[in-house]
Amino acid sequence: MEKLLKKYSLFENEHFVDLKALPFQGYCNTNYKLTTSQKSYLIRVFNSYRDREFEYKVNLEAFKLGIAAKPYLLDVKNSLMVCEFFEGKHKKRLSRRDIVQIAKLLQKLHSIKVPTAKRLVLCHQDLNPQNLIFTKKGIKLIDWEYAGLNECYFDIASLIVEFNFTPKEEKLFLAHYFKRGYSKKKLYSFKLNYTTLCIQWFSKRKKQNEKILYKKRLLKIKLG
Repeated sequence: MEKLLKKYSLFENEHFVDLKALPFQGYCNTNYKLTTSQKSYLIRVFNSYRDREFEYKVNLEAFKLGIAAKPYLLDVKNSLMVCEFFEGKHKKRLSRRDIVQIAKLLQKLHSIKVPTAKRLVLCHQDLNPQNLIFTKKGIKLIDWEYAGLNECYFDIASLIVEFNFTPKEEKLFLAHYFKRGYSKKKLYSFKLNYTTLCIQWFSKRKKQNEKILYKKRLLKIKLG
């Protein structure tokens, strides 16, 4: 891979110091950290088919809003993308401050203007804890491969389920995301749908522990 990367003009004035696979890998990509004489990059090698050109465009728009890493290049032929690398950490539990900041972050994401049908917005659609990174520059979203048009409730419901919000945490988030009222029935429906989707996802991949986890969370969902 190093030989391929050195062919890109992006690196023509940089010396390669280190290239290594990251300890945590997703299901659809193999991720590497490239350290050069000037900076660090994230190299994403695609293992599955997605619309990567659309992903790149969405990532770029999110970067312009300050909520994502800068995408430097996309090479569809060689199935890889090069992005800015963030030093930071992931969290399984969020503080009140985190929750408020993420509510504002999602408002920014959902404000991106794209040709849509009524009520649809641009959603990330994969808001698990590994795709939110807490950096010195703030909270950033990574891995945009599932981004697409949906109702805002999809991202909101997935965030609530993934971080296992308490009723108080959910109330705090909703109060800072919605300027006006919201549909409790619709949120309830999206939480059910998202959790069921996760159960099916992990069942197909024979991830029994994860499947059991989401089944427990499904039982906790109530109409607020």
